[in-house]
Amino acid sequence: MPVSLVSQVKEIERLKFFTPLLKTMAHFTVQDEKKRNVLHYLFVARGQPKVVPFTYIRSLLLFESNLFLPKALTQTESNNLTPLECYLHLNIQGNILPYPELTAFLALIEIEQTQRPVNTNSLGIALSRFHKQKRDFRLDNKFIDQKALLLASYYGVSVQAVLKKI
Repeated sequence: MPVSLVSQVKEIERLKFFTPLLKTMAHFTVQDEKKRNVLHYLFVARGQPKVVPFTYIRSLLLFESNLFLPKALTQTESNNLTPLECYLHLNIQGNILPYPELTAFLALIEIEQTQRPVNTNSLGIALSRFHKQKRDFRLDNKFIDQKALLLASYYGVSVQAVLKKI
């Protein structure tokens, strides 16, 4: 897979189109000059009105024979963030995840964390970004509660601790 295509997979339709290619060899783990792989771009997907397809990725992990997708889930980019951390840190759209996507995200956290310890140093940065997002945008209380739950689940802290710091 050409490195130039990595940053172009930002929506589910493109991911589905490229999945056969990505599943061959180690294409899910191809990184661009920012050290981001397809999952980093897909999970941030700025400007994309649709919800991030966590259920599709979880299905690929559970039902497809792909040895490289779990590795792609744990790869860090130039700011030392995994794809899931990129979602938590950089996705600023304020979309509430529907229940199936929420549970898939939580399952992906578990899959990632069985392979790689969490970088707890990133929590402070995530909270700072969340605080800025809350200050700069009109966010729904349900979104705030859900994002606090996701941050707490990922970093292994209480939801109350997250809410206190934002």
